Amino acid sequence: MTDFREIVVDACPRSNLTRTLKFVREMAKAFDARVFVASYAWPKTSMKDVLAPNVF
Repeated sequence: MTDFREIVVDACPRSNLTRTLKFVREMAKAFDARVFVASYAWPKTSMKDVLAPNVF
């Protein structure tokens, strides 16, 4: 039987990310697990940047 001990973490930018990663690190130590981090970041835009400018 294969024994998997992997933890996948959502590490998208947010205010409590540091706390989340510290918690996951402790869990990984406790369960002798590997940590995989998934993250995405969208460029910050405003509606003004997205909409076409008025040519008139």
